[in-house]
Amino acid sequence: MAITREELEGHAHSRQLTTGLDLEGANLSGIQCPGAVLQGCNFRGAQLSDANFDCAILRDCDFTGAVGTRAQFREALLDGSDFTGADFSGASLVEASLMRVTLDTTLLRDANLDHAFLKDAQAVLTDFTAATLQRAMLSGARMELCRFDDCLAAHLLAPRVSFAGSTLVRAMLDRANLIACDFSLVDFEGASLRGCALKDANFFSSSLHGIRLTRSNLEGSRLMNVQAVSAIIDGADLKKALMLDSDFRGVNFAQSDLGGARTDNSAFDGANFSGAKR
Repeated sequence: MAITREELEGHAHSRQLTTGLDLEGANLSGIQCPGAVLQGCNFRGAQLSDANFDCAILRDCDFTGAVGTRAQFREALLDGSDFTGADFSGASLVEASLMRVTLDTTLLRDANLDHAFLKDAQAVLTDFTAATLQRAMLSGARMELCRFDDCLAAHLLAPRVSFAGSTLVRAMLDRANLIACDFSLVDFEGASLRGCALKDANFFSSSLHGIRLTRSNLEGSRLMNVQAVSAIIDGADLKKALMLDSDFRGVNFAQSDLGGARTDNSAFDGANFSGAKR
């Protein structure tokens, strides 16, 4: 059912459940629909820049190719919605529920996803550059081949998430829960992961140049074929880590626990092991 912009604002104001609306390609820039209750609606290719959907329910909606730059979706429920190829750069999704959403090739540059709930979300080739994801929940999500450069994601909750092939250059993930994550082929150059839970994480063939892992728990992690020149891994727990075939030249391992770690065929020229347990 196709409706006008004014009719959509009226539906939002009534806060009654409305389903199946066809808004494909509609110009809804700046529309005010806080608290709207919509389900299964079509926003494909719609213009949603500066729109306000705070506290709205937009379950199972199709935002494929939509443009929602600077849009407001704070505390909105967007579970099951599809944002493939959409541009939501600069949008606010603070405390939004994004369970099972599809974010493939979505632009979320400079977006605010603090405290957002992204359980079981799928994001492939998604651009999160300079986005904020502090205390966001990503449990069960797939975040592969994505860009997280310059992200602020302190206290991120993302155990067992696959970040394979992504870039996290200069990203800040201090005190994040990243237990058993897949970071294979990830670029962490200059990233900060201080005080993180990284037990059993997989860093196969990752770039860790200049990464900061101070006081992180890397017990049992797989640091195989990594390039970690000048990384800072002081005070870290590396017990039983697999540190094989890697370049750890100039790394600061001061006060770290490497008990039981395997380091076959790895280079440690100029590394600092002062106070470390080996």
